[in-house]
Amino acid sequence: MKRRQMMLGTLAAAAPLSVSLAQPAWPAKPVRFIVPFAPGGGTDSVSRLICDQLGRSFNQSFVIDNKGGAGGNIGTVELARAAPDGYTLGLISVASHTLNPMLYTRLPYDPDKDLIAISRVALLANLLGVTKSLPVNDVAELIALCKNPANTPSPRPVPAPRCISAASCSRRWPASISSMCPTRARAPSTAT
Repeated sequence: MKRRQMMLGTLAAAAPLSVSLAQPAWPAKPVRFIVPFAPGGGTDSVSRLICDQLGRSFNQSFVIDNKGGAGGNIGTVELARAAPDGYTLGLISVASHTLNPMLYTRLPYDPDKDLIAISRVALLANLLGVTKSLPVNDVAELIALCKNPANTPSPRPVPAPRCISAASCSRRWPASISSMCPTRARAPSTAT
């Protein structure tokens, strides 16, 4: 009899500990969702769709936090340095994981060690286009035109990382600009 009382007493004493150690269901508070690009673009639009669905599924707010700049590096660094508590998520991209490590000599994050991709959510295409009046028919001609200083009356702006990568990729997979962009059709505005 004493053994049974002792066992019940021990279980009764341990019960409050097990209740206090139990974690509340996630998410118990709003979740921050970092988008490493400016509002209104494809990455932002996809992120808003994702957060809307997550909010409905979990009955909690998923708040978009656009941190654009430096080809996605600013937002990616903030995501990499976030507290590991599950309340900061973000959209990582080809720019942050593939292009920027090739374009920048030093990154403030290591894409292989500081971040982990948990799901593919979308595929976004980027195309290289030029005005029709520019005398080029393919990427090789565009690169040759850009390399000729006589064609630029003032200092050239530094192209965005995606433009540089498109030109680099064209060396490996040549394609005519006109075959990549056969129409003048524009995508509908995704900004809300």
